[in-house]
Amino acid sequence: MTKPEWKEAPAWATWLAQDKDGWWAWWNIAPLVCERGECWNQGKPMENWKYLDIHVSEVVGDWKDNLEARP
Repeated sequence: MTKPEWKEAPAWATWLAQDKDGWWAWWNIAPLVCERGECWNQGKPMENWKYLDIHVSEVVGDWKDNLEARP
């Protein structure tokens, strides 16, 4: 699978990021690297994001560099 396209994003999504293990997620506010250093989170209730189960792909480069704001 490849990186999700913004045209597929839910209306509420303002950020897209891929975790260290390859999972992509849409976010409504900018996420931060989690305490374990392996994923993204917001330090808030988890209703603010949605994993995209079909969009698992190889992580290229440093996964922390893939956080992307809605264009």
